[in-house]
Amino acid sequence: MRNQTKEVFRGQIFAFLITLAFAGAGAYVICSGHPVAGTIFGGVGLGSIVSTFIWGRTRQSPQSSSALEPKLTDK
Repeated sequence: MRNQTKEVFRGQIFAFLITLAFAGAGAYVICSGHPVAGTIFGGVGLGSIVSTFIWGRTRQSPQSSSALEPKLTDK
């Protein structure tokens, strides 16, 4: 379980760094005189991260969410 937590954290850090790289490259391209290309470049980076998080949440199985719910027992 601990290794899985580290792996998830590492994935989030890399996703953040990739997003920053795309945003920085998009800003550089915009400042270089190509506003449309820079906006597309920055938007693709941001859109890929957002879509990954949305897609990941919708793909969670109902079993995984029910495993976290407390079990009620008869007394």
